[in-house]
Amino acid sequence: MSSTGQARPVGRLPFNPPFFYGWVIVAVSIVSSSVSSIASNVFTGSIVGPIISDLGWNRTELTAAVTVATVFSAAVQPVLGRMADRWGPRLLIPLGAVMFTTGALILAGMTTLWQFYLGYLLMRALGSTFMSGLVSQAAIVNWFVRMRGRTMGLSHMALPVAQSALVPLAMVVVVADSWRTVYVAVAAACVVLCVLPAAVLMRRRPEDVGLHPDGAAGPVGSAAAGHLARGRDFSFYAGEALRTRTFWLLTAGQMCAIVASGAVSFHTTLFWMERGLSPAVGAAALSAYALAGGLSSALWGLLSERFSERALGIIIQSAAVLIVGLMLVLDSPVAAVALSGLYGVSSRGEGTIFNLLLANYYGRRHFGAIMGIFNPFSSVGLGAGPFLAAAGYDLGGGYLNVWLAFMVLHTITVLCLVLMRQPPLPARARPPRTDGGRPMLLQETDDRFEVRPSTIPGAGEGLFARVPLATGDRLEAIGVLVQPGSLEDRCTAFADEYKLRVGGLLLIPLGLAGKLNHADQPNLGKVVEGERLYLQALRSVAAGEELYFSYSDYARQRFGIQ
Repeated sequence: MSSTGQARPVGRLPFNPPFFYGWVIVAVSIVSSSVSSIASNVFTGSIVGPIISDLGWNRTELTAAVTVATVFSAAVQPVLGRMADRWGPRLLIPLGAVMFTTGALILAGMTTLWQFYLGYLLMRALGSTFMSGLVSQAAIVNWFVRMRGRTMGLSHMALPVAQSALVPLAMVVVVADSWRTVYVAVAAACVVLCVLPAAVLMRRRPEDVGLHPDGAAGPVGSAAAGHLARGRDFSFYAGEALRTRTFWLLTAGQMCAIVASGAVSFHTTLFWMERGLSPAVGAAALSAYALAGGLSSALWGLLSERFSERALGIIIQSAAVLIVGLMLVLDSPVAAVALSGLYGVSSRGEGTIFNLLLANYYGRRHFGAIMGIFNPFSSVGLGAGPFLAAAGYDLGGGYLNVWLAFMVLHTITVLCLVLMRQPPLPARARPPRTDGGRPMLLQETDDRFEVRPSTIPGAGEGLFARVPLATGDRLEAIGVLVQPGSLEDRCTAFADEYKLRVGGLLLIPLGLAGKLNHADQPNLGKVVEGERLYLQALRSVAAGEELYFSYSDYARQRFGIQ
């Protein structure tokens, strides 16, 4: 029998590399995210000075666009998440890149304030949102399970590292020519690096092109792929995820962490200047924070493949509490740079860790829709942090109470992680038991079929029709449903070749269906209705004719069928 009942591929790869194609998905995602960093607060803040000098606008008028774009981006994400699940990055990243390019060209030629708002909204609220973050993360989650940690860590590293490289490069162009030239170059780079590669190379899921996550020989949870060290391969719908306590603990924990880390990054230079250090030391501390934080994303992602993501989250958020406290005690230049760098290592890991928890707890097939609800809370936290810190500074006359509040926020995140547990499966994944918990008695009662020696040499027994079957006649496959990657699945690994995919579960056939042999031109096909699986006649079948089913590639390999 088929081990997964997997659907036939709906597409093909543009080329076959000597390595797993998922790494092409990661590479395109990293490039796209890097280009989208040009619409970030950091890059825009670095180039806004020359724009003000040239056009005579004030900072309030320009920075208001950043706030509006951030709010609009958060509002778009729930819809974008469902689009990512349905259409994938091959459509959405090029679409976003076209909007990004259009916005950059508008900024390159703008002369009025409304043109700045239009161009920046196209770049930040739409273009950048489509090109990075949710869309690229959903693609990576679908293509990787065992190596998800390192791949998500690498993708999270793209944005801060790109900012570190592109900001000074843009300043060189501004000094040598003009800020308008920067945006013209951005538009050209976006077309070459994002529109074309994403349209040609990106694919939604490995199953769409006949592959399996991580490049494994079989589907997730099967013996060919190796069993999951943690988690399970079951995909919650967004509504089911929202009804779990774990989702809201994740949301609250990340929001608290991101309010604190976003505010610290914004106020780092000013904080150390208030502590009596020079602006140069404050700038060096900010650079240490940004660079260490960006590079650490890959580290935390790699560690998550060996250790529990939840345990790592507790460790790094606890470290953040300690580091913020030390900032209030130590005030030497060396301490300022070292503590800021360490805070970047600890606090910036929350993005990678929390996204991994979300993917591993709730699955990959509806990850976009779930993340589309999860992300706006993070966006609100990121936007609110600097403002709340500034208000706290003005009200308290210094940063002491503000930094103490950050310690409290990181502590709340630790508590959320401590209380968090893997969410229970929804009702549809837990078939009701009618046997009072006693061992089940299964009986095959369909007398239209019989088992006798197969007509295929060396195949052993086969299934035959005792009576004529009309097109559409069905045999129900009876058996036991198990959760992929579960203990029950692992304990029945000897039957992996026979297991059939039924929605998010696996059926181990224990009746006549287990005797079906493979044929390239089968006379039975698989039909799933809810949690029931049927084998349906594809054509008229004569009495005494052997019945055949088309095995998956994995089952054929395990049975040695060419």
